Amino acid sequence: MPSLHEVKHRFALWLALLAAVTCWTPAIHAQDTATRPTEQEITQAIGKLKADPNLAVQTKINTLHWINDKDKQPQQTRTPGWLRWIRSLFLWLAQTSRVLLWTVITILVAMVVIFLLRVFGNFQRGPRPQAAGNLPSHVRDLDIRPESLPADIGAAVWQLWQQHDHRNALSLLYRGLLSRLVHQYRVPIRDSSTESQCLQLAHAHLQMSQSDYVSRALKVWQFAVYGARLPDEQEVQQLCEQFAVALAAPSASSAVHGI
Repeated sequence: MPSLHEVKHRFALWLALLAAVTCWTPAIHAQDTATRPTEQEITQAIGKLKADPNLAVQTKINTLHWINDKDKQPQQTRTPGWLRWIRSLFLWLAQTSRVLLWTVITILVAMVVIFLLRVFGNFQRGPRPQAAGNLPSHVRDLDIRPESLPADIGAAVWQLWQQHDHRNALSLLYRGLLSRLVHQYRVPIRDSSTESQCLQLAHAHLQMSQSDYVSRALKVWQFAVYGARLPDEQEVQQLCEQFAVALAAPSASSAVHGI
Protein backbone atom coordinates (compact mmCIF):
# COMPACT_ATOMS: atom_id res chain seq x y z
CA MET A 1 0.00 0.00 0.00
CA PRO A 2 1.24 3.55 -0.75
CA SER A 3 2.45 5.52 2.10
CA LEU A 4 0.70 8.52 3.52
CA HIS A 5 3.26 10.83 2.04
CA GLU A 6 2.63 9.53 -1.44
CA VAL A 7 -1.12 9.89 -1.01
CA LYS A 8 -0.72 13.50 0.01
CA HIS A 9 1.57 14.15 -2.88
CA ARG A 10 -0.90 12.68 -5.39
CA PHE A 11 -3.78 14.62 -3.89
CA ALA A 12 -1.82 17.84 -4.20
CA LEU A 13 -1.18 17.09 -7.90
CA TRP A 14 -4.86 16.47 -8.55
CA LEU A 15 -5.80 19.75 -6.91
CA ALA A 16 -3.23 21.65 -8.94
CA LEU A 17 -4.43 19.99 -12.15
CA LEU A 18 -8.03 20.76 -11.35
CA ALA A 19 -7.18 24.39 -10.72
CA ALA A 20 -5.31 24.64 -14.01
CA VAL A 21 -8.21 23.17 -15.98
CA THR A 22 -10.62 25.49 -14.30
CA CYS A 23 -8.55 28.54 -15.29
CA TRP A 24 -7.85 27.33 -18.91
CA THR A 25 -11.43 26.54 -19.93
CA PRO A 26 -12.70 30.18 -19.86
CA ALA A 27 -9.64 31.24 -21.84
CA ILE A 28 -10.38 28.66 -24.58
CA HIS A 29 -14.01 29.67 -24.69
CA ALA A 30 -13.05 33.33 -25.08
CA GLN A 31 -10.54 32.48 -27.78
CA ASP A 32 -13.11 30.38 -29.72
CA THR A 33 -15.62 33.21 -29.54
CA ALA A 34 -13.08 35.69 -30.90
CA THR A 35 -11.99 33.48 -33.87
CA ARG A 36 -15.44 32.19 -34.94
CA PRO A 37 -16.14 33.12 -38.73
CA THR A 38 -19.08 35.27 -39.68
CA GLU A 39 -22.01 34.20 -41.90
CA GLN A 40 -20.61 36.13 -44.88
CA GLU A 41 -17.25 34.39 -44.59
CA ILE A 42 -18.99 31.01 -44.39
CA THR A 43 -21.00 31.76 -47.59
CA GLN A 44 -17.86 32.84 -49.50
CA ALA A 45 -16.04 29.69 -48.38
CA ILE A 46 -18.93 27.47 -49.58
CA GLY A 47 -18.88 29.26 -52.99
CA LYS A 48 -15.17 28.59 -53.41
CA LEU A 49 -15.69 24.94 -52.56
CA LYS A 50 -18.42 24.61 -55.18
CA ALA A 51 -16.24 26.30 -57.84
CA ASP A 52 -13.35 23.93 -57.27
CA PRO A 53 -13.39 21.34 -60.14
CA ASN A 54 -11.74 18.76 -57.94
CA LEU A 55 -14.71 18.85 -55.50
CA ALA A 56 -17.46 18.87 -58.22
CA VAL A 57 -20.02 16.06 -58.42
CA GLN A 58 -19.25 15.46 -62.18
CA THR A 59 -15.81 15.76 -63.78
CA LYS A 60 -15.05 15.94 -67.57
CA ILE A 61 -11.91 14.05 -68.55
CA ASN A 62 -10.51 13.84 -72.15
CA THR A 63 -8.96 10.49 -73.03
CA LEU A 64 -7.65 8.78 -76.21
CA HIS A 65 -9.23 5.63 -77.60
CA TRP A 66 -9.13 3.52 -80.80
CA ILE A 67 -11.72 4.21 -83.54
CA ASN A 68 -13.74 1.20 -84.57
CA ASP A 69 -14.99 0.52 -88.12
CA LYS A 70 -18.49 1.45 -87.02
CA ASP A 71 -17.32 4.91 -86.01
CA LYS A 72 -15.74 5.61 -89.43
CA GLN A 73 -17.73 7.68 -91.90
CA PRO A 74 -18.48 6.21 -95.36
CA GLN A 75 -15.75 7.00 -97.94
CA GLN A 76 -16.79 9.37 -100.70
CA THR A 77 -16.64 8.28 -104.36
CA ARG A 78 -13.34 9.31 -105.91
CA THR A 79 -13.60 11.73 -108.87
CA PRO A 80 -11.74 10.64 -112.06
CA GLY A 81 -8.52 12.46 -112.82
CA TRP A 82 -9.62 13.83 -116.22
CA LEU A 83 -12.78 15.26 -114.64
CA ARG A 84 -10.75 16.96 -111.93
CA TRP A 85 -8.45 18.38 -114.64
CA ILE A 86 -11.39 19.84 -116.57
CA ARG A 87 -12.86 21.29 -113.42
CA SER A 88 -9.52 22.86 -112.52
CA LEU A 89 -9.24 24.29 -116.03
CA PHE A 90 -12.62 25.98 -115.82
CA LEU A 91 -11.81 27.30 -112.36
CA TRP A 92 -8.58 28.75 -113.76
CA LEU A 93 -10.43 30.32 -116.67
CA ALA A 94 -12.98 31.78 -114.29
CA GLN A 95 -10.21 33.42 -112.30
CA THR A 96 -8.41 34.72 -115.39
CA SER A 97 -9.02 38.20 -116.68
CA ARG A 98 -11.64 38.70 -119.40
CA VAL A 99 -9.10 40.06 -121.88
CA LEU A 100 -6.94 36.94 -121.68
CA LEU A 101 -9.98 34.70 -122.05
CA TRP A 102 -11.18 36.44 -125.19
CA THR A 103 -7.66 36.43 -126.59
CA VAL A 104 -7.45 32.65 -126.25
CA ILE A 105 -10.88 32.22 -127.85
CA THR A 106 -9.89 34.50 -130.75
CA ILE A 107 -6.71 32.52 -131.38
CA LEU A 108 -8.59 29.23 -131.38
CA VAL A 109 -11.23 30.54 -133.78
CA ALA A 110 -8.52 31.90 -136.10
CA MET A 111 -6.75 28.53 -136.12
CA VAL A 112 -9.99 26.75 -136.99
CA VAL A 113 -10.74 29.20 -139.80
CA ILE A 114 -7.24 28.86 -141.26
CA PHE A 115 -7.51 25.07 -141.11
CA LEU A 116 -10.89 25.10 -142.88
CA LEU A 117 -9.60 27.47 -145.55
CA ARG A 118 -6.64 25.20 -146.24
CA VAL A 119 -8.81 22.08 -146.40
CA PHE A 120 -11.68 23.44 -148.48
CA GLY A 121 -9.86 26.20 -150.35
CA ASN A 122 -9.07 23.94 -153.28
CA PHE A 123 -12.76 23.50 -154.06
CA GLN A 124 -13.13 27.18 -154.89
CA ARG A 125 -9.65 27.67 -156.29
CA GLY A 126 -9.04 27.40 -159.99
CA PRO A 127 -6.86 28.90 -162.69
CA ARG A 128 -7.84 32.47 -163.44
CA PRO A 129 -8.43 33.60 -167.00
CA GLN A 130 -5.45 35.33 -168.56
CA ALA A 131 -5.43 38.99 -169.42
CA ALA A 132 -5.40 39.96 -173.08
CA GLY A 133 -1.80 41.20 -172.90
CA ASN A 134 -0.49 37.91 -171.47
CA LEU A 135 -1.97 35.53 -174.04
CA PRO A 136 0.57 33.21 -175.68
CA SER A 137 1.04 33.35 -179.44
CA HIS A 138 2.47 29.82 -179.73
CA VAL A 139 1.92 26.56 -177.90
CA ARG A 140 4.80 24.14 -178.45
CA ASP A 141 5.82 25.75 -181.76
CA LEU A 142 2.21 25.83 -182.99
CA ASP A 143 1.02 29.30 -184.06
CA ILE A 144 -2.34 29.98 -182.41
CA ARG A 145 -2.74 33.66 -183.28
CA PRO A 146 -6.20 34.35 -184.69
CA GLU A 147 -4.72 36.24 -187.66
CA SER A 148 -2.71 33.16 -188.66
CA LEU A 149 -5.85 31.03 -188.99
CA PRO A 150 -8.62 31.01 -191.61
CA ALA A 151 -11.97 32.54 -190.78
CA ASP A 152 -13.84 29.23 -191.20
CA ILE A 153 -11.54 26.73 -189.51
CA GLY A 154 -13.91 23.78 -189.85
CA ALA A 155 -14.30 24.21 -193.64
CA ALA A 156 -10.54 24.66 -194.12
CA VAL A 157 -9.77 21.48 -192.17
CA TRP A 158 -12.30 19.47 -194.16
CA GLN A 159 -10.85 20.78 -197.44
CA LEU A 160 -7.33 19.70 -196.46
CA TRP A 161 -8.62 16.30 -195.38
CA GLN A 162 -10.33 15.72 -198.71
CA GLN A 163 -7.04 16.62 -200.40
CA HIS A 164 -5.45 13.79 -198.37
CA ASP A 165 -3.30 16.29 -196.49
CA HIS A 166 -4.26 14.57 -193.22
CA ARG A 167 -1.43 15.82 -191.00
CA ASN A 168 -1.90 19.48 -191.92
CA ALA A 169 -5.66 19.10 -191.56
CA LEU A 170 -5.38 17.73 -188.02
CA SER A 171 -2.70 20.30 -187.16
CA LEU A 172 -5.00 23.10 -188.31
CA LEU A 173 -7.84 21.61 -186.23
CA TYR A 174 -5.64 21.49 -183.13
CA ARG A 175 -4.30 25.04 -183.67
CA GLY A 176 -7.77 26.42 -184.19
CA LEU A 177 -8.94 24.61 -181.06
CA LEU A 178 -6.17 26.12 -178.92
CA SER A 179 -6.68 29.56 -180.43
CA ARG A 180 -10.36 29.61 -179.55
CA LEU A 181 -9.67 28.38 -176.00
CA VAL A 182 -6.98 31.00 -175.37
CA HIS A 183 -8.24 34.09 -177.20
CA GLN A 184 -12.01 33.73 -176.85
CA TYR A 185 -12.55 31.74 -173.64
CA ARG A 186 -9.42 32.99 -171.81
CA VAL A 187 -8.39 29.49 -170.77
CA PRO A 188 -4.98 29.90 -169.03
CA ILE A 189 -3.03 27.74 -171.47
CA ARG A 190 0.71 28.46 -171.61
CA ASP A 191 3.18 28.07 -174.40
CA SER A 192 4.56 24.93 -172.73
CA SER A 193 1.22 23.27 -171.91
CA THR A 194 0.74 19.68 -173.02
CA GLU A 195 -2.41 18.19 -174.52
CA SER A 196 -3.43 16.72 -171.16
CA GLN A 197 -2.92 20.07 -169.42
CA CYS A 198 -4.93 21.88 -172.09
CA LEU A 199 -7.77 19.39 -171.68
CA GLN A 200 -7.75 19.76 -167.89
CA LEU A 201 -7.84 23.57 -168.12
CA ALA A 202 -10.62 23.46 -170.69
CA HIS A 203 -12.80 21.29 -168.43
CA ALA A 204 -12.61 24.00 -165.73
CA HIS A 205 -13.79 26.81 -168.07
CA LEU A 206 -16.17 25.28 -170.61
CA GLN A 207 -19.60 23.81 -170.48
CA MET A 208 -20.04 20.06 -170.64
CA SER A 209 -20.94 19.93 -174.35
CA GLN A 210 -17.95 22.10 -175.24
CA SER A 211 -15.68 20.07 -172.99
CA ASP A 212 -16.77 16.86 -174.73
CA TYR A 213 -15.95 18.34 -178.14
CA VAL A 214 -12.47 19.39 -176.96
CA SER A 215 -11.88 15.87 -175.58
CA ARG A 216 -12.79 14.27 -178.94
CA ALA A 217 -10.63 16.67 -180.95
CA LEU A 218 -7.60 16.24 -178.66
CA LYS A 219 -7.96 12.45 -178.73
CA VAL A 220 -7.93 12.46 -182.58
CA TRP A 221 -4.83 14.68 -182.56
CA GLN A 222 -2.96 12.51 -180.02
CA PHE A 223 -3.74 9.24 -181.83
CA ALA A 224 -2.54 10.68 -185.14
CA VAL A 225 0.66 12.33 -183.81
CA TYR A 226 1.81 9.86 -181.13
CA GLY A 227 0.10 6.68 -182.29
CA ALA A 228 0.27 7.15 -186.06
CA ARG A 229 -3.40 6.22 -186.28
CA LEU A 230 -5.66 8.36 -188.45
CA PRO A 231 -9.32 8.79 -187.49
CA ASP A 232 -12.25 7.79 -189.66
CA GLU A 233 -13.32 10.23 -192.32
CA GLN A 234 -16.80 10.41 -190.79
CA GLU A 235 -15.37 11.40 -187.41
CA VAL A 236 -13.25 14.14 -189.00
CA GLN A 237 -16.27 15.43 -190.92
CA GLN A 238 -18.30 15.65 -187.68
CA LEU A 239 -15.52 17.57 -185.93
CA CYS A 240 -15.31 20.02 -188.82
CA GLU A 241 -19.06 20.58 -188.97
CA GLN A 242 -19.38 21.05 -185.17
CA PHE A 243 -16.32 23.30 -184.77
CA ALA A 244 -18.09 26.61 -185.32
CA VAL A 245 -21.01 25.70 -183.06
CA ALA A 246 -19.03 24.06 -180.24
CA LEU A 247 -16.42 26.83 -180.04
CA ALA A 248 -18.49 29.82 -181.06
CA ALA A 249 -17.53 33.20 -179.69
CA PRO A 250 -18.95 33.45 -176.13
CA SER A 251 -21.26 36.24 -175.04
CA ALA A 252 -19.95 39.20 -173.04
CA SER A 253 -21.21 37.84 -169.70
CA SER A 254 -19.81 34.40 -170.41
CA ALA A 255 -16.42 35.81 -171.38
CA VAL A 256 -16.20 37.78 -168.15
CA HIS A 257 -16.82 34.64 -166.04
CA GLY A 258 -14.53 32.47 -168.15
CA ILE A 259 -17.33 30.22 -169.51
